[in-house]
This record gives sequence, C-alpha cells and structure tokens, in this order.
Amino acid sequence: MSDPAARLEIIRPAVPADLGGAVLAESWSNDTWLTGGPVLRLCWRGDRERLVREAMLLGSLPAAVPHATVVAAARTGDLTWMVLRRLPGERLDLV
Repeated sequence: MSDPAARLEIIRPAVPADLGGAVLAESWSNDTWLTGGPVLRLCWRGDRERLVREAMLLGSLPAAVPHATVVAAARTGDLTWMVLRRLPGERLDLV
C-alpha cells in the first residue's frame, strides 16, 4: 500500500490519541505523523516488528537518559505503530 493517508486510516481506530490535523513528516524508514501533541510512527515495510521492539527499549530506559516517552504501541493488521510524546528539539539531519 503506497498511500500514507490510507495507512493512517487503517490504524486510526486503534490509536489512543487525537490524530486530527496530523501532518505527514519526511521520514525514510516509516510514516511519521505530527500532531499538536503526540507523534505517531507507523511501520509499513521491512521489519515491521521494529517499532514494537523500539517501544519496549524506550520503556526500559531510565529517566536520566533523555528520550521520548511511549504512549502506546501495537500491531494493527500487518502494520505496527507507536505513539510518542513529542520532545522539543531539532532534526539531527539538519544540524
């Protein structure tokens, strides 16, 4: 499925966050949707279990290590997704 908006609609009912006004951000490895609050990452190709593993890893980091907090992560059909609290900062590829 090549349409990011179609992928978003597939998982939208399962995501426990308001995705109204979500804007697709440039990403080379998955779909990244920015909202006024949380960030949604959606994996639709390659190793789809990657985001589930990443969520477990982020959840195990101590508070002393700066990182995005996972709100939720799951599989919906053949897609995996993760909702994170957005952190202030800059994209590293632009620094």
